[in-house]
Amino acid sequence: MSNENLIPQSSVDHVHLKTADLEKSIQFYESLGAKLEARYRFQGGETAALLLGNTRINISDGRGDGEPVLAHIGIAVPDLDAAYREVPTAGGNNLRGPKDWEPDEIPKPTDKLPLRGTFAFVEGPDGEFIELLSPRA
Repeated sequence: MSNENLIPQSSVDHVHLKTADLEKSIQFYESLGAKLEARYRFQGGETAALLLGNTRINISDGRGDGEPVLAHIGIAVPDLDAAYREVPTAGGNNLRGPKDWEPDEIPKPTDKLPLRGTFAFVEGPDGEFIELLSPRA
């Protein structure tokens, strides 16, 4: 495989962390300059969406002992189906998706986040967990 970029205009959308204490984590990242944009429930847990500079940090509660802090990195792609098909060829593994999503409860204000979209989960060549996503309007 060449080093040519097969999926143009992809970008890091967010980093998703898991925590045992959501309030403590929010306060920590706010002390570093992050701004809390929204809180919402998704798949039974609570998530806080913060913006630190141009980078979104999503933090979810429910991290258990021994569970990794980094849940996944989210990469926005212009063509989710094409990116998902390319993963095995590029040395990764498809795990699940693509599928539509939206939070269990819509946070306020809703204009700050892409609250609906299509996503897929894949593994990179070293087993790293990656969310590929295409926000919907």
